[in-house]
Amino acid sequence: MTVVTSDRLTFDYGAWVAVFEGNVVVADATMQIAADRLVLTFAGTNELKSAEATGHVRLAHPSGNGRCDRVVYSAEAGRMVMSGDALLVQPSGSIGADEIAFFLRDRRICFVRAAGNVTMRHVGPAGQTPDFLPPDTKKRPKL
Repeated sequence: MTVVTSDRLTFDYGAWVAVFEGNVVVADATMQIAADRLVLTFAGTNELKSAEATGHVRLAHPSGNGRCDRVVYSAEAGRMVMSGDALLVQPSGSIGADEIAFFLRDRRICFVRAAGNVTMRHVGPAGQTPDFLPPDTKKRPKL
């Protein structure tokens, strides 16, 4: 179950679009997102098609935390794209960039691609693979 709270909600039943504004918080079993605004698009049913959070976006996930100006989630692809001063922090290090894209699979971050002013900090022991990279790099999904 996913719960969204905000100061205001506008729902367009014809377009299947919900717009949450002011103190938006999204919480489910795997992730929490806080933002100024959230737009949810549904696939003509209660099934989520996409989500876009903007303004002071903060993410909390068991695999790590993040912040950015905007994040877009595609439900079909399982992909999230953070943009605007994006930062993704995990126990083994962090990635900061203009844009960070990653896939959520099995309730964990399984692949990261960063572009524009990229900075990576790895704090794990020498030779340890960062948590945000899959062990088999040949199976990376295309972003």
